[in-house]
Amino acid sequence: MANAGPHVLHANSLHFQTTVAATWAARRNGVPLVTTVHLAGIDLLPAHVRAATGLWERTVGRWVLATSAEGGGRVRAVDQHVRTRIGDRRVHVVPNGVDLGVFVPGAELDPPVIAFVGRLIANKGPAVLVAAARTLAEADRSFRLLLVGDGPQREELEDAVAASPALAERTTFTGFSSAVHEHLAGAAILVRPSLTEGMPLAVLEAMAADVCPVVSDIPANRLVVDHDRTGLLFPVGDADALAAVLATLLDDPERRRTLARTGHEVAQSFSWDATAAGTAAVLVDAAGWMPGAA
Repeated sequence: MANAGPHVLHANSLHFQTTVAATWAARRNGVPLVTTVHLAGIDLLPAHVRAATGLWERTVGRWVLATSAEGGGRVRAVDQHVRTRIGDRRVHVVPNGVDLGVFVPGAELDPPVIAFVGRLIANKGPAVLVAAARTLAEADRSFRLLLVGDGPQREELEDAVAASPALAERTTFTGFSSAVHEHLAGAAILVRPSLTEGMPLAVLEAMAADVCPVVSDIPANRLVVDHDRTGLLFPVGDADALAAVLATLLDDPERRRTLARTGHEVAQSFSWDATAAGTAAVLVDAAGWMPGAA
């Protein structure tokens, strides 16, 4: 079956090892490569992570992007900040989207749940949230902390939580979960303390679920969270500032629900269908298919 091979290959990150395999396969077989790029910047990452990521981008990343810019390939960016960072290539912006039939509002639990959703890695900032939550717990605030996800920082984070009995009794680590929507359904606040992002999918999912987002003040987060209208921003890496912001929302349920309702309305414009259609259009364009072709 001479025509059984792919007409186009899609690599869903510039930084995954599987992208190396996709790039090699695209070059070997003469197939166009479409690469989706998520990170808008690395300047705020810890020094060792920034150095490793920068080295990867200057070597492997350039090779991947060069492959995606030739032979009919394309680059897909999840927002305009990512596009600007990539530079002048064949870059198509297709924003992230949410399955609005799955991420729907639920009944807020009591005590209020402060949730984190994402990989437990440095650039997602979970340690900042744990430090802020410890401040709240040791001040005897009423809340539950829910960390949904797994990653190399999990043991370190579990140790930090266990070091504070007040926080330990309030905290649950779920590990990896394929039912993020169920965890968000009862949450009051979603915290995204990232050091870097493309358009943050977990924040969009929380907004669709009518959960108030509290996010670090970086460009990608500001794309979806309008401070004091659809959520709240706090200075990057500042656990004390995050604790203060969370305290105001715990003290004022009506404010957080008003922010959540406005965010829910905004999230309706980021549908999964729109993202799927935009991504499909880039893939079809790279493959060189004509409308109506078999």
